[in-house]
Amino acid sequence: ADKRWVTLESGRFYAENKGTPGEHNIAEMGGRARRHAELRTASQAVVDAFEDAVVERCRRNPRPRTAAVRQVFTGFDDSQMFL
Repeated sequence: ADKRWVTLESGRFYAENKGTPGEHNIAEMGGRARRHAELRTASQAVVDAFEDAVVERCRRNPRPRTAAVRQVFTGFDDSQMFL
C-alpha cells in the first residue's frame, strides 16, 4: 500500500507543482516533497521514498530551453556616429 501511495502521489504531486518557479530545482522540489509526505504519513521510510520519487521525476524531465538572443553589433568607429 505504501509503495502504491508513493508511486501515485509522487506523480500527482509533481503534476501539481509543474510550472512553479522551483520546478527544475531539485533541492527545492525535494524539500517540498519531504514536507508534503511528512504531513501525510508518519513512516520515515515512506517519506524518503516519496522524496526520491519526486526528485527522480525532476531529473527525468528536461529543463526548458531558452531562445538565443542575437548579439547587437556595436563595433562602429566613433567617426561614424554623426553620419
